[in-house]
Order: sequence, then structure tokens, then C-alpha cells
Amino acid sequence: MNQNTIPKYLNLIVDKFIKLQISGPTKLYYLTTEGREKGKQLLAQK
Repeated sequence: MNQNTIPKYLNLIVDKFIKLQISGPTKLYYLTTEGREKGKQLLAQK
């Protein structure tokens, strides 16, 4: 697993939430929980 790819996926997730204009607490929840899981899934597919 390349550690350099993780920040890229997190940035993509952050950008999506900014575009969707989701409220702060909800955004933080997804970034800490679902966001990490989706990042792991994306890395596993590579």
C-alpha cells in the first residue's frame, strides 16, 4: 500500500463534501468513519 495515495483520496472526499455543502459535524463524521473505509476500499481495488 502506497502511503502517498491516502492523502489524495482524503482530498477527493473533502472536495466532494465541500461541493455538496454538507454541514461541519456531518462532514467530520464521514471523514473520520465512512471516509476512511471508502479510502481503504479504493486502495484495495488498486
